[in-house]
Amino acid sequence: MSTFPRPVPAADADAEPTASLAARRRLEGEAVLRAELIAAVDHDLRTSLTTVLGALQTLARPELAPEDPDLAALVSSGLAQAQKMRRLLDELLAASSPRARPLLSPDLAHLAREAAGEGVDISVDLPAGLAPAHLSAPGLRRALAGILRGARLPGPARVTIVDDDGDCRITVSAGGTEPLAVPLPTARLVATMGGLIEETTDAGVPALRLTFPGACRGQPG
Repeated sequence: MSTFPRPVPAADADAEPTASLAARRRLEGEAVLRAELIAAVDHDLRTSLTTVLGALQTLARPELAPEDPDLAALVSSGLAQAQKMRRLLDELLAASSPRARPLLSPDLAHLAREAAGEGVDISVDLPAGLAPAHLSAPGLRRALAGILRGARLPGPARVTIVDDDGDCRITVSAGGTEPLAVPLPTARLVATMGGLIEETTDAGVPALRLTFPGACRGQPG
């Protein structure tokens, strides 16, 4: 969805703050319900996964490993996939809940550069005195990595992070004239974190903007 600033008619000027507040509260309420649902699903999946992992780990022990090489390879592959699933569950749960300590400006800058990885030219702009962001560090790192590595940026990346009346807004641009594509897994992850991702412009350049309502007020999604 592309969104662009539009003039607010004088007659709507008073109604706009009320509508924005109602929308923010709705998003925050949805984020709480989403986090509760993910926590419940995580518990059920983790219980079953623990049983599967225990059985595979037992079968993978040297004294119990199957003599048939094909069967041994199947057990090893199953164990690796089960361990991967456990890591993904850890990331999903972390993404749906804020970390204990809010992210300070140095944390956010480090996360952005870490998400870009080696070989990606990136600049990170943060205003002085930026309020701490109550966001999941693993979730934010993965979301930014999905954009910086998966969106096929046409040039050096620029990440701008601001506090917009308590909302944490992160804008990613990279020059060029074509709109930046949003990788579907990234869009889903941002939604899981209670945020929004949309196409916008940054100084006339196509960009992607991530918005996390209330994250800089201590009311994260």
